[in-house]
Amino acid sequence: MGKEEYQRALDAARAELSEVLQTRSNLDARAAELKKTIEGLAALCGEQDRSAGLPQGETFADLGITDGIKAVLGDTDDPALTPTEIRDELKKRGMNLDDYASHMTVIHNTLARLERQGDVIKLFNREGLPGAYALKTGKFATRVRENFEDVRLKQMSK
Repeated sequence: MGKEEYQRALDAARAELSEVLQTRSNLDARAAELKKTIEGLAALCGEQDRSAGLPQGETFADLGITDGIKAVLGDTDDPALTPTEIRDELKKRGMNLDDYASHMTVIHNTLARLERQGDVIKLFNREGLPGAYALKTGKFATRVRENFEDVRLKQMSK
């Protein structure tokens, strides 16, 4: 295989990755809409539904760490959680973290990867240290976008 063939393969792989990431983004947005629908319907039925982040029939014990973290961040009353709160919520919901030598290391590494992929937002405290994480498409992200828009409009009117 020559350099030109490698370049074509590289370009094709990059194009496919871009398409896959866009598809995932679209699916995440649709999942967020469905979660809101389920939450609203559950409230009308007098239920508090905590399964909105899980595929039908799955439990937290069935999920991998990435899907578990995303489900917790997308389905909590608090839109932003610290890594320790994420760990506690995963355990509370039935995820077995015993397979991991260090629970917190795997959670921090997963959150860093999700941040690089653009799936989560890292929040910083007043001292500039990382404090909490939120899903980019979750409740917190909506408030951040709204507040950012307000700030931008105020700056433009000056």
